[in-house]
Formats: sequence, structure tokens, C-alpha cells
Amino acid sequence: MANCYVCGRKFKFLETKYSTKDQQKLCGDCMHRLFGRNNGLLKTNNIIDWISHHTAMTAKHYIDAGKTLTMKSDGKIEGDTDLFCPYCNSENVQPLGQHHKGFSAEKAAAGVAIAGGVGLAAGLLGKNTKQTDFVCMNCGKQFKK
Repeated sequence: MANCYVCGRKFKFLETKYSTKDQQKLCGDCMHRLFGRNNGLLKTNNIIDWISHHTAMTAKHYIDAGKTLTMKSDGKIEGDTDLFCPYCNSENVQPLGQHHKGFSAEKAAAGVAIAGGVGLAAGLLGKNTKQTDFVCMNCGKQFKK
């Protein structure tokens, strides 16, 4: 039997479990703590969609911080910042810049073979990714989001 990632309670047989992006399970009580009891049934598509696109650590962060996410009348989730340090849970983080993939010797060699010196320079530059590097101002650790 599985346990709730946030509170550790064992699930009862046939109890509704909410699956996060990282395949962890959350119980209904923790979901009510996260989204409040005024949001009606937790089977609302937007809430289930939010859970399936976020990690259990993110949900735990909000619950531990005592934050409640609310669903607005247009169906959007309000109160979701999703930007916190994965090491100490602080929201005091600063962006360092866009993350770059490192140098690729294979790409540089192929660039030299195809385009000479210009190809070597292109191989040395690296490539931007969709991730951004951040630093936590509390613990000083760096992470990517």
C-alpha cells in the first residue's frame, strides 16, 4: 500500500489518490489543505491538471508554508508561484540567467570539418536551454527551473 507524500498517512483501499508529476501520491486531506475546502469537489479538471504538472515537493512546500491555492472564476489557479529553493524551501531566490548546455567536443569537431574555424567557434558557444539558473539567498545553493 502507498502512503501520502505530504503527511505519510497510508491510503485506505479504494481511497482517491492524486498523482503528481513525479508519480507521488497525495491524499484528499492534504489536497484540501492545499486548495481549501471552498473549492468544491477536488475532481475539478484544473486542480487535477495542476497536480499532474507539479511535483509532490511543490505541493508539500505550499502546505508546509500554510499557503492555500484558490481557483478563480475563470478556472485559473491563484497563489501559485512555484519558485522556491528545493533545498531549504525558501522563496527568497534570485535568477542567475538562462542555463547553457556545455561544450560538446563532437559538435566542435563536426563544425571544424564542415565550416572550419567558424564551426569550431559555434561548437564552443554551447546552446541555450529552456531552464533558468537560480540561487537561493538563504542557503546559497544553486538550482535550475
